[in-house]
Amino acid sequence: MRTFGVEEELLLVDGVTGSPRALAPDILDRFGRGDGAGFSLEAEMQQEMIEVVSSPCTERGELLRFMRAGRRTADGLAQDRGAHAVAIAGSPMPVRPHVTTRRRYQAIAEGYAGMARTTLECGFHVHVGIADPEWRS
Repeated sequence: MRTFGVEEELLLVDGVTGSPRALAPDILDRFGRGDGAGFSLEAEMQQEMIEVVSSPCTERGELLRFMRAGRRTADGLAQDRGAHAVAIAGSPMPVRPHVTTRRRYQAIAEGYAGMARTTLECGFHVHVGIADPEWRS
């Protein structure tokens, strides 16, 4: 059986100016552990971003439901703070991002200081699980 899932990074922007806002810690605190809706919200490298992570899926429709629910939830929590969670490749506005306090992200920021401290780049990652060893090679 094959499974698949996605991670989508969303930029948190002010609802009026469109400028990035470091709201991820607050949004994640309010979201908590989730409610088993097929997705989670996770911290990303910069606090101006949040990641929607789907549960592993076996059908496209299931994945679409999970990701739509994740986007709606992230945006709703951002709207509570006068912002939006948007799917965009990067910030069109000048920014000095706030690096997340996790050790992993701090180490990355030290190694790539120029990029980590001056840009916000969002990604969309697809993960595929293949149970049959013959299909993996």
